[in-house]
Amino acid sequence: MYEIPTHFGIPLSLTAVVLILILLFYKRTFKSNYWKFWISTAVFCLIYMFIVGSALMIDIEIRNDLMQFDLNNDGIFSIEESTPVYKELMKRSVNDLGRNLSVYIGVIFSSILAVVAYLILWVFQRLK
Repeated sequence: MYEIPTHFGIPLSLTAVVLILILLFYKRTFKSNYWKFWISTAVFCLIYMFIVGSALMIDIEIRNDLMQFDLNNDGIFSIEESTPVYKELMKRSVNDLGRNLSVYIGVIFSSILAVVAYLILWVFQRLK
């Protein structure tokens, strides 16, 4: 059984809650004077959830690939279970820094795109 790491689970849960709240109260949020802010916040949440969710899916895939080499299903890899393919998968798992940093990189990238979305909405509002 795979447990979702907290550095993926907590940010995904929080952004999902924010996005759900925005969508539940869309009549208030999108009809207020701050509609551009709420749309850009929704854009931030969607992009952030995509980035962190993709990293979580890769993490699950790597973990499942590693567990295929656990012959006695104890979660610990012994010398008998160590094969060249297992060593390559383990190296791929341990050396993948981007997957763990996706939580922080996602904030930066999503913030930039949310600001761009806000500015585009602001320009279109001014052109009307």
